[in-house]
Amino acid sequence: MVKDLTIRVLIKRVEELDRRVDDLEKENKILRHENAILKADNAGLKAEVSDLRARLESNSHNSNKPPSSDGYKKQTIKPGLPKGKGSSQGGQQGHKGNTLQQVESPDEIVPCVPDICTCGHKFKKDQLILAEKRQVFDLPQPKLEITEYQIFKAYCPTCGKEHKGIAPEGVNAPAQYGNKVKAFAVLLNVHYKLPFKKIQLLFSDLFGYPINESTISQAGERCYEKLEESERIIKSKIIAENVVHADETGLRTAGKLHWLHTATTRLYTYLFVHEKRGAGAIQSNKSVLLDYIGWLVHDCRGSYFNKADTSGLREGTLSNA
Repeated sequence: MVKDLTIRVLIKRVEELDRRVDDLEKENKILRHENAILKADNAGLKAEVSDLRARLESNSHNSNKPPSSDGYKKQTIKPGLPKGKGSSQGGQQGHKGNTLQQVESPDEIVPCVPDICTCGHKFKKDQLILAEKRQVFDLPQPKLEITEYQIFKAYCPTCGKEHKGIAPEGVNAPAQYGNKVKAFAVLLNVHYKLPFKKIQLLFSDLFGYPINESTISQAGERCYEKLEESERIIKSKIIAENVVHADETGLRTAGKLHWLHTATTRLYTYLFVHEKRGAGAIQSNKSVLLDYIGWLVHDCRGSYFNKADTSGLREGTLSNA
């Protein structure tokens, strides 16, 4: 009888253990499922934090944001630290340098000859032997070349009519700047972004003639008018391309925020300034996108997609560059 009781107790204990194992397996399954959900949520939160951090740290130097969005926050620039010990100076291995090479025909030759020996002997020309050459490459003294046009007149001895020589086209004043000076001033102002005052100072320092602001301004306007046909050709070439990249960035014009818009292909670039960034500029008469029907690559700004709804731009081609 004691034996039967012991067996029943053992059987009951085994049954309890089986139930406990089943409960633990169910609980483990639930915990595994919850753990998988938490892992997925954690990965999503990490990605969101990384994206938010990238947005906070983005500026015009490391993203496509315009300089106008930087505000007044000072940008941290990594300092140029000296090379570590053991690093060689100058160009490193594999770097192709541009070392100056001597020329065969220098513009000026300055002989450096010995004068008198310590014993009192004075060297003659036929005793000198060329030992070495050293060449110095430097800028010449800049100066404006002044051309005078002397206009003569004469009277016909037969009828007495006066005849006068004709100056070249564009030579209209007693003293004026030539086309090369004007072209140089426009280049400094437009391409190298120098203001009128600095161009005046540069001309005064280099040539001794402080060119007037009005002269620089009129030269720029004249250049713009002369390049009208070139602009038309560039716009037509861009419109004819299958793929065009478009973008815009902020800049200051007359103290106010404007936008510099660009349309670019492999060979041609068209730029124009507009007070608007979005549809107002893209659909203006300055833009080439009004007539473009090819593949447009851009940064997915909404105004470009709206453009696709109002023109022949292929919707499927609007992609993030």
